[in-house]
Amino acid sequence: MLLTTHALIVLVAHLLVRHPRPDTHGTTPAKRADSSLVAATSPGVRPEAFGAVGDRIADDTAPLRAALAAACSSGQPLLISRQKHYRLTDQLTAPGALTMVIEPEAELYLDTTTPGKRLLYTRWSLTLTNKGLLTGSWRMDGQQTNTVNSGQIKGQHLIRVDAPDTGMIRVRITGGQYRRSGDQAIVVSQQNSRQNRFTSLIIENTTIRDCYHGVHLNNLDCPAPIVGAVFRNNVIRNMASKGPGLMHSQTEGSGNGLTTWGRFDRLMLLNNTVDSCGRMGIELFIPHDHFLRGWHNRKLQIVGNRISNCGYFALSQQGDSNYIARNTLTNWHTDYIEMLGNGTTVERNVLDGVGFSTTSNDRGTQSALDRHDLTVRQNTFRQRSFQKTVIEATFCENVLIENNTIRCTERQAGTTGFRAPISVGNTLNAMVRNNVVTAAYPFQGPFYNFGRNAGLTWTNDRLSLTGYAPDSLASLFSIYQLRNSTIQGVRVVAPTRLRLRDNAFNVLNYPVNGLYSYVWTGSQFVTKPLTAKSLQQKPPTSPAQGDTYWLTDNPTGEWSGQGRKLATWTGNQWVFTTVQDVFPYETNATKEPFYSHSGLPTSADKPGTTYLLMDGPGLMGVRFINNDFSGGGRIADRDGKPAFRFVNTRLWKVGIVNTTEAFDGTNLQLNDISR
Repeated sequence: MLLTTHALIVLVAHLLVRHPRPDTHGTTPAKRADSSLVAATSPGVRPEAFGAVGDRIADDTAPLRAALAAACSSGQPLLISRQKHYRLTDQLTAPGALTMVIEPEAELYLDTTTPGKRLLYTRWSLTLTNKGLLTGSWRMDGQQTNTVNSGQIKGQHLIRVDAPDTGMIRVRITGGQYRRSGDQAIVVSQQNSRQNRFTSLIIENTTIRDCYHGVHLNNLDCPAPIVGAVFRNNVIRNMASKGPGLMHSQTEGSGNGLTTWGRFDRLMLLNNTVDSCGRMGIELFIPHDHFLRGWHNRKLQIVGNRISNCGYFALSQQGDSNYIARNTLTNWHTDYIEMLGNGTTVERNVLDGVGFSTTSNDRGTQSALDRHDLTVRQNTFRQRSFQKTVIEATFCENVLIENNTIRCTERQAGTTGFRAPISVGNTLNAMVRNNVVTAAYPFQGPFYNFGRNAGLTWTNDRLSLTGYAPDSLASLFSIYQLRNSTIQGVRVVAPTRLRLRDNAFNVLNYPVNGLYSYVWTGSQFVTKPLTAKSLQQKPPTSPAQGDTYWLTDNPTGEWSGQGRKLATWTGNQWVFTTVQDVFPYETNATKEPFYSHSGLPTSADKPGTTYLLMDGPGLMGVRFINNDFSGGGRIADRDGKPAFRFVNTRLWKVGIVNTTEAFDGTNLQLNDISR
């Protein structure tokens, strides 16, 4: 039988374009033609062949299902025709590996508000090249009301891919516009899987607008990470957000831009734009029970993204050895980048109204095991809003904060700076150096807050103050309970004379509640208050049995030669005990050393080993070297005294070296200063 001209053309097209068969698990060979090329050179499968109308009025669910089945069984692409608008009243489920091409000006419209219905669902490999539009049924009317949350259509996703129980699949979603999904626009999940089922996962060049949520990559409760996923050049806007720049609350909705749950290795988030999300811009979430099992994100690259106007965190990330660079984050009200993880670097970002923090809402005061070796450097910050700390490092070890620029020169109308631009607390071996803070608007609190740190090094920072009238600032620094730390080369620049309302160093003026011995019994530490609250020079005339005192360097009488030891009266003689070390303590009922992972004793070599606990803001083993806290003599406290002054502070083994400014050491509870 002779072939007709049309049949001959079709045959030649099939010979020119090879269509590899999917394997038993829905994957296709790696060396296959690009889907757009396939669409251009192959007739593919079109819904019109199965009776689809495409006028956005007729129900095209049945024809689309038939076309989808034919495409999966034949290995040909499913072609969504240009300028056609297919209305679906129920879910499309792909029965096999699928290549789909949505041509320009084409639309798939899911017209149902039934929860749990997806426009396209599959557990097989998916390659989608989209130049058209996917639309859900979430109505935007509720976004401008206080009932925005009630408008969510649970489980209404435009695309959902679930990993198979066996075998491997690949997912690539490229291009297209996604609108009005009642839940996530795109979901890729292998929740509860026992191993990674994705050979590759790429989402790129999409535009997602006016949805409840954007994209969700879910690896929850899977012990194996998803490896090498790529999310790049996407635009996500208006995710359940009442409006840009608002404080997060229930009235704004809880829309997220991109969320990941569970473990990812080498995930790349590159050059995305996320704007106006009611809750998170980007959230890379590891539940605490995953963390306890050692399931961490690793080596994520978050580079070149633009995140703005999110109601809560702009970026919340948890993981080890991540790299966050050259991102632009803007919002007057977003809290900050949430940072949990070891070995992560944050550099060369521009953050406007957004800060950096290691504090976690779910485990902020717990162990620092997931906050080691962090680097924050060469970033540019603008602090505008009163509730923001720009760089906050708490409960972490070996954090490096260097060469950052912070401008506190513009602010939201009617607000006053409250939180310190740089705050470092409860850390071990933190280094803060070569940062520049420029401030011009009113502040209620200090510009630097350093409390409960061990091994802190603060060097060569510059605080530049401009335009401040006398008494317009209360203090410059809050510094308390530092141990074995160095403060060197710090400069305050003030163009005119400035009198503070209080003192340059705000030491919080804690009341003196006493000194305590902290003795190892062989199985536990026992805390016992000393008889006097401060160092004693000579024995009392009538001590009671069990009275215990801490001695000065050169005590007299029966205490002679026992400097810095504890002296306990047994009833007929003094017994002296060597103090191994001194720690500040928590102001709570148990009087335990404050948390800092700073070599705090967890046990001792032998029973009777004794430490001393000191209350109040004390500075212990701190060296001040060649600083200028008084702006060349232009800054004084409320009494006209030098800015370099500590009031009501316990000092122990404090060194002041090579400083030209005056130091006022009067009114100290314990004065042990070497100069």
